[in-house]
Amino acid sequence: MRRSSEWIVLDSETTGLDSGDEVIELAIMSSSGAILFSSLIQPQDPNRPDLATHIHGITPAMLRDAPTFPQVWPTIKAILRRYRRVLVYNASFDRHLLSVTAQRYGYKLPSAIWDCLMEQYAQYHGAWSSYYQSYTWQKLSVACQRLGIPPQGSFHRATADALNALEVLRALARRHGSLDLHLAPIQSAPQQQDRSDLTDSSDHPF
Repeated sequence: MRRSSEWIVLDSETTGLDSGDEVIELAIMSSSGAILFSSLIQPQDPNRPDLATHIHGITPAMLRDAPTFPQVWPTIKAILRRYRRVLVYNASFDRHLLSVTAQRYGYKLPSAIWDCLMEQYAQYHGAWSSYYQSYTWQKLSVACQRLGIPPQGSFHRATADALNALEVLRALARRHGSLDLHLAPIQSAPQQQDRSDLTDSSDHPF
């Protein structure tokens, strides 16, 4: 069994999907569910108009008094340096957006193994795509519903989704009889799969 002290669960909310977007909310929790970090984060341009508010509900007013990324970076960096593995539901997305946000300020993410819980759940869910020759990704809300997990707060808020992801991990672990789920680390080039089932306004990856 993987030692629980070696990994954390992370979730972020962002201004969008592209490399020009940035993280505006981040949550990191331990394997026990203890919150190690949770904060809104002011975008580099405080007057940035495109926040994807229709997805996560984060408004300019909510970010007005939020800390800047340089203010929270020492805490984020310290946590990522302490733990060997980072578990995320859609790890390639969160890692990429957190990395490009850090790069805006001249920072670099510490080395870590980022494991994708979404890919693990897709295998458990079992919807095979003959076109992509892989299991089809499922929304976090779908994973919670199919596994009988009551939502822990609203989807598309970082702390709630980190906790929801942790509960998905625990549910899968109960079915495997262990927390060692053999999660595969994400590759440097994210898998290119049709995201149409993930990007509707009711359940978006950010």
